[in-house]
Amino acid sequence: MNDPHDITPVSGGCGLGLPPTARSGGDDPGAPWPQDVRFSNRLAWVLIAVFGVMITLPGVWREFSQDSVRDAVAGIFRPEAGLVVDRLRAVEKRIDEAVWLLPVRERMQSGLSGLFQEGNRKVIMGRDGWFFHRPGVRALTGRGPVLGPTHSVAKDPALKEWEGQIAVIKSFAAQLKERGIRLVLVPVPDKAGMRPQFLGGRAGLGSGPGRVRHPEAARFLDSLRTEMEIVDLQDDIPFLAQDTHWESSGARVAAARVAAHLRGDDWAMPAIVAEPVLVDRGDLAGLLGVGRDRQASLRTTARVAVTAPLEASAAASTVLLGDSNVNMYDEEGLPFHQAGAGFGSWLSACLGEPLHVIAMNGGGATQVRQRLAALPDDVVRSKKVVIWVLAERDLFMDPAVARENGVTWERVVFNTAEAKAGAAPAARAVVVEATLKACSEVLDMNSVNYPDAVFTAEFTVDRVLDGEYAEEEAYVVMWNFRNRVVQPAARLKPGQKVRLTLTPWLDQRAHAKVNLTDDFLRFDVPLLYAERLEIVRP
Repeated sequence: MNDPHDITPVSGGCGLGLPPTARSGGDDPGAPWPQDVRFSNRLAWVLIAVFGVMITLPGVWREFSQDSVRDAVAGIFRPEAGLVVDRLRAVEKRIDEAVWLLPVRERMQSGLSGLFQEGNRKVIMGRDGWFFHRPGVRALTGRGPVLGPTHSVAKDPALKEWEGQIAVIKSFAAQLKERGIRLVLVPVPDKAGMRPQFLGGRAGLGSGPGRVRHPEAARFLDSLRTEMEIVDLQDDIPFLAQDTHWESSGARVAAARVAAHLRGDDWAMPAIVAEPVLVDRGDLAGLLGVGRDRQASLRTTARVAVTAPLEASAAASTVLLGDSNVNMYDEEGLPFHQAGAGFGSWLSACLGEPLHVIAMNGGGATQVRQRLAALPDDVVRSKKVVIWVLAERDLFMDPAVARENGVTWERVVFNTAEAKAGAAPAARAVVVEATLKACSEVLDMNSVNYPDAVFTAEFTVDRVLDGEYAEEEAYVVMWNFRNRVVQPAARLKPGQKVRLTLTPWLDQRAHAKVNLTDDFLRFDVPLLYAERLEIVRP
């Protein structure tokens, strides 16, 4: 007797294997017979598999040509130094970053989010349309910087040693103190800790309206207070529902707290203007992969009445280091942009003085300190105060979560050279042929929260094709990915010969706030930007 569950009916088929009793002409003997097709579950799965191959094959074909597939397979099993597993991971990473996979992921995620309110590895869907950053939630519940990482015999020997946040931050404070500079640390609370009631009790944070902090937060901050000043934002800071960042009014509250800490009563809240801003979607909606087709909407954003005197020059005595919490609103290209509505604008207006702003999306832990340390020694020593604003989640991430999200804690080395008096203005672009020596860490596109990232690389200059360049080496910033598309520079290997069109990195104001990884921190050669890259020899 046949198993009734081992058949799948499909209406309107071609009548393959139909029993006579299944046929019926209905009332009209000349009409086509309505028919059912029945086939086994095994055949159904085969057809599904064939369909899956058909829809993915074009993308695979676009991503991997015959030559690249042959090279990839040969590279995996080539008898050379290094582990096969590392080469397999590289191939897997390339597939994971393929452009053709993005719409597939978005459609799948939209279905999961709409039907089951299910997030992904970056986003937790809360109540009433609120989204939360999963790494931020994990930073509230993990071991944290006081307890440190767990010790395991299964630790990957390829991982870098993790020194920990406390030692690195104290070292930075000591470096500034030696140069006569005050350090003021301003941790920005995570939205999950400020609005746990919209998480609906997920992740063990409770469902009440009160603020939730990491269990070791008090011990951590107390361990740092002997070395620096800390502005602990206890206020009820407004956050955006589908973004990781504060509202413009939240940035204003935080700036007022910092100004009161620095000046006591000698500060003033600037006049406020509320204006509508056209908003597409927040960064959490982007990370979740939903809302791309949603129409933009108007949102009221508060800004200072007069654009604040923000500076990126050596003239200001107060330095503002920060991440996207500082860039938010003031940086064109981020959601909710409105000049004069960001933390830097509010703080500058409250203090009534310009600020030297060094802020990089996703680079608040290490990269902004590196950029400050790279300044000439006399420029750094002219500063009086360094205000360091960064996401509190970065402070409390354990090593595993930090590595997954591209957050690093590294000591910095300060430049000992002084600024060159009467330095000539930047020359026009130069074109060189060069051979790649080494690259800084290339970030995984799917591990960071921002759509753009750059990295530094060292080249040996073989010859100058156009312009003047006297150095034998080139220290170059290149694109890792742009708008979440991996760039050719990210796939370069040491020994490859390229043709580069180079301009000074400091002239690239539009890219200065992009996440930059730099493992070299060289002061002996100028930092350049690859405006154009051509591969001469693979």
